[in-house]
Amino acid sequence: MESNKQNILIVIIIFLLVCGGLVFYFQQKSINQLKELVTRESPDSQMKTEKETSPENNSQQQSIAETAKNSINQQQKTVNFISGKVLQMSENSLKVEADIPDWKKMEEIASSPELSMEYENKMAPTVKKTYNVSIAGDTQFFGNQLSGIKAGDTVMVSAKELVYQTDNLTATEIASPFDNAPPAGIQP
Repeated sequence: MESNKQNILIVIIIFLLVCGGLVFYFQQKSINQLKELVTRESPDSQMKTEKETSPENNSQQQSIAETAKNSINQQQKTVNFISGKVLQMSENSLKVEADIPDWKKMEEIASSPELSMEYENKMAPTVKKTYNVSIAGDTQFFGNQLSGIKAGDTVMVSAKELVYQTDNLTATEIASPFDNAPPAGIQP
């Protein structure tokens, strides 16, 4: 009789240990799933999954960085317009402060997965640059004529020169007023 009680007690203890082990196993599984979910949704998280640090992902990021560098080089060789605020005016020239892309920051963003995620729905980083814009006899005006433009107005200037290679531009076209608001869904 005493032996039967001991056997029953041993079976109950084993049953409780198995149940406790199963509960622990499923709790740990849930915790790991939550960690993975938080890691995927939080760009600031310090935890990195094996997928994020895999050689395949690194080569993909390098490819993105190379594409960004090529795009930057192409823009620097072709862009001939600016938009910005008129700071000063004279008889045949304007001084315009424009926001231009911060190329170094953009290369940094392209080469970093964390920064890429941070800037995903934001406008590209910019720096302010002041241009001296000469008005030629063949400059075309859209909207206000030169006499209607005043300091503080926002204008768009198309120029003969490439805007990333000089501070002095000769205007071919000037649009004033010009609305340079970001597209819907993009944060400044």
